Amino acid sequence: MKKWIISLLIIAIILAVIGGALVIKAASDGSYKVETIENEHTIDEAFSNINIKTFSSKIEIKASEDDKCSIKCVEKEKLYHEVTISEDTLVIKQIDNLQFFEKMFGYNGGLSVTLYLPTNVYNKLTINVSSGSINMGGDLKFESMDLKASSGSINIDKIIVNGDSIIKTSSGSINAKNTTFSKTTTIDVSSGHVEFEHIRGESADISVSSGHIDFTDYILLGHLKVKASSGSIKFKDSDAYTLDIKTSSGSVKGNLLTPKTFRTHASSGKEDVPNTSGPLCEINTSSGSIIIEVKGVE
Repeated sequence: MKKWIISLLIIAIILAVIGGALVIKAASDGSYKVETIENEHTIDEAFSNINIKTFSSKIEIKASEDDKCSIKCVEKEKLYHEVTISEDTLVIKQIDNLQFFEKMFGYNGGLSVTLYLPTNVYNKLTINVSSGSINMGGDLKFESMDLKASSGSINIDKIIVNGDSIIKTSSGSINAKNTTFSKTTTIDVSSGHVEFEHIRGESADISVSSGHIDFTDYILLGHLKVKASSGSIKFKDSDAYTLDIKTSSGSVKGNLLTPKTFRTHASSGKEDVPNTSGPLCEINTSSGSIIIEVKGVE
């Protein structure tokens, strides 16, 4: 290789090192700091559907105290939220104009969207968040719901869903309480816990790769299907007409409210279920115990 080419390569490497050092120094002393700002949107136009798509914002949905729709956004000059209404749908979309080094040093953090809704019945709620939590509460009603969070927890309180619900998170827990899921609920969690308290519904299909599942006062009129790869499953004053419970590593314990015909298999662990008859309750675990009681049955 010619000497002048080698010299150019050395100069390029030196410049790259110096440039990297300057970026790191500027990031550390705040020279590239992007301040957060607060913006508020008032929505006067009617809509039936809601579609929220962000990649680094915390999402909150609350009942409006003044029966008006408004949105409060914590954002940054280059990372903000676009709010529009199109085809009867309120659309909230995050716009990203950050430089690569701003993303590297965490300047896309601390953002949020708070949506205040009048207590109407809304058609479909769709939320897709790449990195951020979803929190909902306040006696709100939806015909259907589809919530997805790649990295973040999903918390639901005092919600009524008249149709089907889909709730998924890759890395984060799901906590729902005081809520009615009138039709089919599909829950999918890769890594995180699932906790239900004071829930009413029709049927549910729950899949958890890593994390425990707790049911407290959880009652379904139809079928409950649960599949867990690693984690315990606990029932407290809960029930479904029929149950199909499978876990690869973890125990299944607790109490149901009505007698069942139990069909159980624990490859390695104790099996203790009452000798009752009724709709089928099938429980299988590869590693763990199965200990179930029926309330009022000795």
